[in-house]
Amino acid sequence: GSGQLSFVDQPVVLEANRNKIINGNFDVWQRGTSTSSSGYGADRWRSYYTGGTTTVFSQQSFTLGQTDVPDNPEFYARLVVTSDSTSDSRASFNQKIEDVRTFAGQTVTVSFWAKANATKDLAIELLQYFGTGGSPSSYVTATPQKFSISSTWTQYTKTFSVPSISGKTLGTDNNDYIDLAFWMDAGSDYNSRTSSLGNQSGTFEFAQVQIEKGDTATQFEHKRIGEVKRECYRYYQSYSRRSGTYNMLTIGRAYSSNSGTFRFHIAEEMRTAPSISFNSVGNLNIYSITNPNSGGGGAGTITAISASGTYGPNHVQFGATTSGALTANLGYMIELNNAPSDDQLIFDAEL
Repeated sequence: GSGQLSFVDQPVVLEANRNKIINGNFDVWQRGTSTSSSGYGADRWRSYYTGGTTTVFSQQSFTLGQTDVPDNPEFYARLVVTSDSTSDSRASFNQKIEDVRTFAGQTVTVSFWAKANATKDLAIELLQYFGTGGSPSSYVTATPQKFSISSTWTQYTKTFSVPSISGKTLGTDNNDYIDLAFWMDAGSDYNSRTSSLGNQSGTFEFAQVQIEKGDTATQFEHKRIGEVKRECYRYYQSYSRRSGTYNMLTIGRAYSSNSGTFRFHIAEEMRTAPSISFNSVGNLNIYSITNPNSGGGGAGTITAISASGTYGPNHVQFGATTSGALTANLGYMIELNNAPSDDQLIFDAEL
């Protein structure tokens, strides 16, 4: 007999974790939703400016149900740049992608949505940084690309050839990376890195940033918020009082009359042993939990905290110096007192 073959179109299966940008949808903002400092704003994203240029980096919300940017994102990033129009001024919006081996010797495509307050030029740079320690190679950049962005939300796609790292030497400090930078202002000192972008002021807005292997941009890779948070926690974790007036942070043991060691369990293993800080250590109290004569009474306030050098996949150990008399080898707890709710215990392992 005879028959006919029928074919069913198969859906295109996109590679999971193809986007090497973390928090490209700007969903996580552990440090707060606005900063005028040169540094991090949204998790993993850094505003960097020098010379007399300044930048305000803030979280903005999309109108519910908008259709300008697809798939209903909740937030986007806004950078308001004020240039001083000198040769050494710069303003860029960067993410460091861990491991300089990433994309080495390959073709990659950067895709993102953006707009400005008026038609503005933008330059994209990919920079391979080989780390510190020992005798690492100097950084290398892919050929930068300069182009114009409009005042309405538009998706832009740019393809780059990432240099090979054959023959290069890594540093010994385990802090090498490839950096994706959106340059918004660049004096003549940076002409070679920005295709002569030039000085300019303006408001620049970004959404759904993606970088992936190949010469074609695919649909933005959405991830569950819990997964994005875990990716961010590898580099930065902050803990603050969620409710009530007092929160216990951790317990530990005194090893002298005014110092002790404490262990804090963290949400995710970090890139490396993190630095430790607290907004105002004077808002931390220490209480005895083992001395029967103290009845759990106060043993003073914390005057300093510091990394102890001990770090595990699910905990960070740190030292605390106190103003009160402790008893060596007894147990104590650290409590956040009735202090500003924005006080944070911070563990930082950024590149």
